[in-house]
Amino acid sequence: MCKPPTILVLAAALALAAPAALADTVILRDGRKLQGEVTWSDDKKKLEVKTRLGSIVVDAGDVVRVIIEETPEQELLRRRAALAPGDLAGRVALAEFCVDNRLERDAAALLLEVLAPEPEQGAEDDPEAPAPEAVAARRAAAGLLAARLDYHLVDGRWVPPEEYYPARGFVRHRGRWVRRELVELVQQLEAAEEGLKQRRVEVRRAERALDPARRALSEADAGVRKVERALANLGAEKVAAERDLSAREADVRAARERVERARRNLLLFGGAGGGAGGDERAQQQLLLLQNEVIVREAELDRALRAADQARARADELARLEATGPQVRAEAQATRERAREALAAAEQTLAAARAAVEDGAHEAESLKQRLEALKRAGD
Repeated sequence: MCKPPTILVLAAALALAAPAALADTVILRDGRKLQGEVTWSDDKKKLEVKTRLGSIVVDAGDVVRVIIEETPEQELLRRRAALAPGDLAGRVALAEFCVDNRLERDAAALLLEVLAPEPEQGAEDDPEAPAPEAVAARRAAAGLLAARLDYHLVDGRWVPPEEYYPARGFVRHRGRWVRRELVELVQQLEAAEEGLKQRRVEVRRAERALDPARRALSEADAGVRKVERALANLGAEKVAAERDLSAREADVRAARERVERARRNLLLFGGAGGGAGGDERAQQQLLLLQNEVIVREAELDRALRAADQARARADELARLEATGPQVRAEAQATRERAREALAAAEQTLAAARAAVEDGAHEAESLKQRLEALKRAGD
């Protein structure tokens, strides 16, 4: 496979570069850009872009242009290979390029090359004295190494930050070198603030739990009052039912007497020969006595049923009255449990609020210590 002659080459100096893969940019008609190693098919109808995530094949008709570019690493290799051994200023310039492109290690290596000789300064008429250009280059290299790469000159040796700071009690924290005690204090403060946040969540949860507990106690109080009213009404109903039962039993006794009287009258009338023969008046009298017995017996049946109902009602009320103490005790126990639950909820809320207050004091104390430590460091 080969590249078509229509490729736009923006970096003619690539012919001098090391044989590394090029980072090509393919611009498509839909506005997309693909970056990677580009190869064309033999018939020039397809283009393959090998990216870090895989290969993408597009039609040649969808390609607007292909731009061949150097990566910073490739440019570094090319420019470094072109440096003369004594070109200190070129090394400083190349180091600046490395710093701008996040190639800090390469920049440090170049700057240390510039600073490595450090010959003794001679007199102005000393032919061994370094040239002003070399002095300026070394001064620029020292400034760049210290300001941009955070190197430190210790006992005549440039020490990288990874070695300089840990030896002095500093640690890397969020991209910066910070004193260890400061980081520990920051971590303690973050933990305290996170704990304070959780404690505030607990306060809100405890506050929400109060309303159901209060409602439960209110409902339990209402339940106790309802039971007391029901028991009081039950007593009155039981007295009324017992009086009603007595009246019904009296009605039964009266009805029985009327039945017995009607039956005796019928028997007396029959024993006296009443209704025998064809005496019409006697027949009518007999029918009347018989009807009287039937009516009185019906009255007795009704009285007996009414008495049974009154007795059942009285028995039911007596049974309910017997269970009254248990019902009262259960209602009171429910109310007591509701009171205990409310007290526990209030205690939980008080403890949560106290914890929030303690956490706030702790966080504030840590903030003050942190500010004091920062001022001391400044």
